[in-house]
Amino acid sequence: MSAASTIGCRVEELITPAFLVDRAKVEVNCRNMLNTCKALGVSLRAQTKTHKTIEVAELQTGRTRRGLVTSTLDESEFYADHGFDDILYGFPLIPQHMERVAALTA
Repeated sequence: MSAASTIGCRVEELITPAFLVDRAKVEVNCRNMLNTCKALGVSLRAQTKTHKTIEVAELQTGRTRRGLVTSTLDESEFYADHGFDDILYGFPLIPQHMERVAALTA
């Protein structure tokens, strides 16, 4: 069963385990967070560790594709490859990662 073929099907028909998201709730939560940050005059840097998806990252950034924090270099590269920038890798760097990090800044 492909991801696209699961849209609109009943929960009982899904192959488990399955990760289900109420898109409307995610959209409202992201919008509320962005509005709260704007009202406070602060920037939001959204964490991607839980969802690891382009779709939710776009909602978290208000579709600007700017201001993410990632937990792995693979995640950083994934989002950079999909047009995101201003990505913070949230862990200390080690010498073995320097070449990959340099490529992200180019």
